[in-house]
Amino acid sequence: MKDIGFAGKIVVVTGGASGIGRATALAFAERGATVVVVDVDETRGATLVDGVLPIEFLKADVSNALEVQSVLEGILGRYGRPADILVSNAGIEDNRVGNLLTMPEDVLRRILDVNLYGAINCARVFVPAMPDGSKVVFVSSLQAFMACLPGTSYQASKAGLIGITKALAIELGPRRINVNVICPGGVATEGMGAARGNDLGLDDYRRHNPLGRRARPEEMALPILFLCSEWASYMTGQIVQVDGGMSAMGMPRAGPHVIGPDDPDR
Repeated sequence: MKDIGFAGKIVVVTGGASGIGRATALAFAERGATVVVVDVDETRGATLVDGVLPIEFLKADVSNALEVQSVLEGILGRYGRPADILVSNAGIEDNRVGNLLTMPEDVLRRILDVNLYGAINCARVFVPAMPDGSKVVFVSSLQAFMACLPGTSYQASKAGLIGITKALAIELGPRRINVNVICPGGVATEGMGAARGNDLGLDDYRRHNPLGRRARPEEMALPILFLCSEWASYMTGQIVQVDGGMSAMGMPRAGPHVIGPDDPDR
């Protein structure tokens, strides 16, 4: 069986300027793909365009269908064909202004607009143009299954991505388009991962996780690449939990946790 390679493929990664998206964009580019990173963060996005790896940055807010459409038009104009792979990763979380029942409606709706409708927008814009045999991966969260306080619309939006995945897997099966979703546990990223680590306490997370640590972004990128490769050609509509075994663990370890050398937060 051939090694995983993506030479000649065009890959769109939303939310690709930082965290899991950034690691995924770099991993695809290092394996020969042409990568289009879509994000609202121009500063971080620009750092990916170094003239060495085949990465292009396009600013767009995925919650705005017209801006997503402009990304597709830009890809068609520059490369003459649509993307072969879509990684829908863009997401936000806001725990500063209350829980699901108390947070202002505009904040609640913004989370749903980016996390849920943003994924729908990307699917509705990119997928019809993608060739048969393409790959789609959504990035959900372990919080789709096991919510924690403070609770927000974030958990609802991430659970919704699982429903979208299953629906599209059925709809796109005749076109041999594989659609899957990964559900990360805690990840040491610049954004939500950093906030969650500080808010909940890293020691608590470590004691609730069999591997005793949060993941590095690269540890999410590689499963995404697997799902987008021919190694996963018979996988579609699947939920892949990449959580260090946290969903399998009942009671947390007692006592202080010993921090290992592979812990990205040490």
